[in-house]
Amino acid sequence: MPELGLEDLRKYQGGFHAVASFRPSINSKVKKRGRALNIQPSGIVDYSAGNAGYSPINMVSVSLSMSASEAAEWLRKRVGGGDDTKPVSVARLLTQPARRAAARRSTSTLS
Repeated sequence: MPELGLEDLRKYQGGFHAVASFRPSINSKVKKRGRALNIQPSGIVDYSAGNAGYSPINMVSVSLSMSASEAAEWLRKRVGGGDDTKPVSVARLLTQPARRAAARRSTSTLS
């Protein structure tokens, strides 16, 4: 996680809290920004940006200023994936809002 260069990164419960240093501050009068980025196994949420959710690929992409495909490769090198490993559940990689949207789509196609 430190490789993402997020400001004021701290362990929190089963994950991390950090300053969303990849985006501009929403309040220019505040000298020190708070840790509003919550990175947990269940998902990634930026509470100061309207509860914006991020996938792991999106988080790496915005933090390190790289394309989604470069971010996917960056993650693959660090956490595995590819032909020589067991499959990873896509649901585990989705943020909570994305999971809900995917569930709604699959339910609506079954009707």
